[in-house]
Amino acid sequence: MPAAHTRYCLDRVTHLHQLLTGPAEIEGVARLGELWPSLRAAVDRACAAGDHRLAHALIRPIVCEGGFRHRHEIGDWAERILAITPPGDEPLIALALTAAAQRYHLKQDPAGYDRLADRHGQPDHPVARHTRANVHDDNAAQIASAPATLAELRRIGADDLAEQVEVDLGAALLFQGHYAEGDALLDRLADRYRSQGPPTLLNWTLMLLGFSAAFQHKQDRADHLFDEALSVPIPERTHSPVRSVQARALFRRGDRPAAYRVLRAYLDELLDTDNMQGTCVAAIDFVNMMAAASRYPDSARILGFLDTTGLLDNTAWATLVADTRDALAATGEPASDATRINDHRQALAYMRHTLGQLVIADGANTQP
Repeated sequence: MPAAHTRYCLDRVTHLHQLLTGPAEIEGVARLGELWPSLRAAVDRACAAGDHRLAHALIRPIVCEGGFRHRHEIGDWAERILAITPPGDEPLIALALTAAAQRYHLKQDPAGYDRLADRHGQPDHPVARHTRANVHDDNAAQIASAPATLAELRRIGADDLAEQVEVDLGAALLFQGHYAEGDALLDRLADRYRSQGPPTLLNWTLMLLGFSAAFQHKQDRADHLFDEALSVPIPERTHSPVRSVQARALFRRGDRPAAYRVLRAYLDELLDTDNMQGTCVAAIDFVNMMAAASRYPDSARILGFLDTTGLLDNTAWATLVADTRDALAATGEPASDATRINDHRQALAYMRHTLGQLVIADGANTQP
């Protein structure tokens, strides 16, 4: 019975892989949720038996869900697979590290990833090198390592991982200021995903193209791209700044109470899923909204936090808060050391609390 059950799970995840990587992604995510308890049991049995190849075969078709939908259990499974994988099997170690890395990236914990990789020898493998660059948000290293990584992933048939690397490459090019090259790559990818799916990657590429336009002060194009991204149906709990962008659009149209509610709900999601990577976009929108609403101390406090992260050392991101920084300077509002925020989770909690107060105040003001 255990062998038959494992074979059933292998067959199912192979089929689900086709759904998850194409236009029927939403259906695939729903079916994966139904399979999850059985898949967990199969992975447990394979790991307990020390069969690292079987355990890896069970998670390989759905490994991208770790980063796409905050399936952090995939990271747990990957670390268990690493613990039973012989040191000489560098290709499998590199792939397992990639699976494990997704949650470290989302948690913004590169040191935690490095400790894991060091325990398993940091293989001299193109996929492992690119994974480390990605976790560390090292754009230059991602650009340099992408060609060899893409060639290796395509060679072994890991096209889903290769798609992620291409999108990451487009993002890295933008954040390095190579707008023409990054836009050209992301435009090609968006055309591919419009016809072939999956919707998640279409949403991601459109979002990145929207941010690129915003970085280049092309606001009409940015708004168009963000609106198209918002129109793409994506599975629940997908890692995307959709709600932050939606809140920004509501605020721009004058519906501030709705903007506060939507942004607060997004912050709830980030805290619930331990997604610290999403803090950057949410914080930028919060900073700009609070300054526009004349809540200068709240804006200054989060802007002060962003300054400590190094995010705004990047000219592209700094562009998005330049007007707010000027407005705060004109008011003389400092980011006080007494109220300094030291980490992403604290920043998210502060923004959530502030928006909650605004939502409550709005409810009181609208009572008959």
